[in-house]
Amino acid sequence: MMESEPAMPPSVEPASSSQPPPVPIVASDGQSPAHAFRYDGEGTPLFKLYLKNILLTILTLGVYQFWAKVAVQKFHYRHTEFFEGRFGYHATGKEKFVGFLKGMLVLSPLIGGSAALYFWFREDMAEANALFISIYAFAFAFAFLRPLVMVGARRFNLARTSWSNLRFRFAGTVGDAYRLYLKDYFLIAITFGIYYSWHLVNVQRFKFEHTRFGSARFDYTGRGGELFATNVVGVICSYITLGIFLPWYLASLFRFHTGNTRMEGIWFGCSLTGWQVMKMFLTSLVLIVCTLGLGFPWAIRLYKKTYTESVSFQGNINLGAIQADFDRKASAFVEGIGEAGEALAEIGDVFGA
Repeated sequence: MMESEPAMPPSVEPASSSQPPPVPIVASDGQSPAHAFRYDGEGTPLFKLYLKNILLTILTLGVYQFWAKVAVQKFHYRHTEFFEGRFGYHATGKEKFVGFLKGMLVLSPLIGGSAALYFWFREDMAEANALFISIYAFAFAFAFLRPLVMVGARRFNLARTSWSNLRFRFAGTVGDAYRLYLKDYFLIAITFGIYYSWHLVNVQRFKFEHTRFGSARFDYTGRGGELFATNVVGVICSYITLGIFLPWYLASLFRFHTGNTRMEGIWFGCSLTGWQVMKMFLTSLVLIVCTLGLGFPWAIRLYKKTYTESVSFQGNINLGAIQADFDRKASAFVEGIGEAGEALAEIGDVFGA
């Protein structure tokens, strides 16, 4: 498996702004302690939150699910600590719900087209096969909306995310995303899927190169060839071992992406191991099975704690040098298209498509 590179460049790239900060945003002399992320959420309050969400979602015939998702996200964020600061999530259920409704309107032509295909094919084949074709025709068409959904969702969620009272934001454009995706779709097709690892790296780079924390910039330096090797080894070994190697494969992927992420020239680190993931899987399985599902919140808590506390960052962040910046135009509309698409896919699953 491939380990992330521990080296950290000594130089610091200044954030671009009209007035450059007088001191570095992130400083490291090579001797600064590594600051680990910490998750201190507990299972009991999370269980109570899930119980409340389930009851209200049932009573509102599913409408409350948008408020429920926001509540769970806020719980996890406020219990995640880094460098003496905590994260915050500032979206509202109303924003999510209205965005979903608008997204359904945008997807209505695709929904209508899929329904027409269903009735057309139903005349010549079994109903289940006609439903299968119509659902997957919708999924294929929806794939071309993926760049739009990716940019809209990331812009909205970052604009609603904060750390130490400073907001994140996303500066990428839909046009740039479509150019990236269309090029990669073509290369994936002519290489019979081999280029997919390079596509994943390109998408990660696009996301992080346009991510801002106030005036601070992120970057991503992963290479497609390295990820391809990790994927090949991980898939083959997981297949040969009948899935036993899967935790080591997942840990290597997390280390790869985390270890190739940096902010202002300073790298993040990750210590997650396959044994930790295996222990988390087995413990979660016992919790869920032995409690007939009631232990699910404790399993989620264990997952969050295992992954979050494996990430560290070496250097000292100078909050006074970061200029606050907030994306006030980010809305849940485009993310709602993604929410609507996911809901329709779930409907297809219910009907066996």
